[in-house]
Amino acid sequence: MKTYIKLGSIVFFLLNTFCLNAFSQIEKLCDNGYSPIETVTQSMPCDYNPYMIIFEDNFDGNSLDESKWDILGGVIRDFDFEMTKAFLTRDNVVVEDGLLKLITKRENLTNVLHYTETWEEEDMVYDDFEFTSGEIISKARFPINGRFEARIKIPSTQGLWPAFWMFHGILDSETGDYTEYSEIDIFEVLNRTNTDKEYTTNIWHVYNGEDRIDCQRNHGNAFIDGNFHIFTLTWDEDKIEYYVDSTLIRRTPYYTSMSRASRIARYCGQINQGIGYYKTKAFPREAMHILFGIAVMHTDTIGSYYITPYPTTPFPAQMEVDYVRVYQRKSCTDTVTVNNDIDTTENISYQSITGNIVNMTCAINIPTGYSLRVKASNKITFGNGFSLHVADGAVFHASTDANLCNSGRVAAE
Repeated sequence: MKTYIKLGSIVFFLLNTFCLNAFSQIEKLCDNGYSPIETVTQSMPCDYNPYMIIFEDNFDGNSLDESKWDILGGVIRDFDFEMTKAFLTRDNVVVEDGLLKLITKRENLTNVLHYTETWEEEDMVYDDFEFTSGEIISKARFPINGRFEARIKIPSTQGLWPAFWMFHGILDSETGDYTEYSEIDIFEVLNRTNTDKEYTTNIWHVYNGEDRIDCQRNHGNAFIDGNFHIFTLTWDEDKIEYYVDSTLIRRTPYYTSMSRASRIARYCGQINQGIGYYKTKAFPREAMHILFGIAVMHTDTIGSYYITPYPTTPFPAQMEVDYVRVYQRKSCTDTVTVNNDIDTTENISYQSITGNIVNMTCAINIPTGYSLRVKASNKITFGNGFSLHVADGAVFHASTDANLCNSGRVAAE
């Protein structure tokens, strides 16, 4: 879901640059979305080792696990309500029957005080709302070379904009703006009318504080059928792939050859030293948060791209999430020595360290709500300089698994 973050708020806006071609082995890059030809100075290593699960929530119990998630509230994007308008509340985030339910309701809230775009107390304003909704964001940021998967039932209610997406931003403390911004929409669905429904995927990036690249793909009205589907994203150093129910629906390359005849996507193992390639600027590389949410469309013009729910549109409506899992592709054949101190709040919140032999000679600090997993196919050693501090509610897990490197295997705790 396209956003702009400012001082803790998320300001929603949409660009009009789209990808040019459907999924195929030869895929054009987004308009103005690639760098000038660059010559690769060293061959790209190819890492197809198995995945290891590093984060999971099955939404058991009767409340959201807030050691893993933050519940967003109030108005967090599109303060002028040009495209969306709903007030986010905790009451609209429900966990029951083994499901996360993000609920959108038609309920009138009058004279509600909320922050504006500047996020300053003196600029708070009063507004009336006809709809409330729910949204959550992971406390953790998750790194590249991962697989992100959730089983979800998407609401098809007219006027709603549900999304399963990822976000990263770097804040300029002086201006309050984000100089870098990355987003991957695993899906966002525009339910403009009962018949006009659009399932889209998107890759979006801001760099150098000004250049913005939007790489969106429309997949029609597929998967908006009232049933659960498994939505999966693989995010590697050379490409991003989207799957629904294990079927590949989109592949976007990072490297593309400079061939005059055609721009051929090159993947891991095909990127060679001394060869020139275009590099997709819209390819995020920073660790990202996961978000689930439902926006309510808002416009006064029925012919607009965004259409508010009709007076007859039934509510409440909800998006249901059965589970979410994050897997990390890690080395499982090398000897890995960790001698830099680890504070999980300063790095990737949920980490894994893997190798054939893992030597730990560092200080580790894991605060409440964070975790670190160490797994080796042979052995783990804890040498001089190793220390460990695990706060209440934190997790440190170390284990060996001789089958860690089996080809194609997903290694799960």
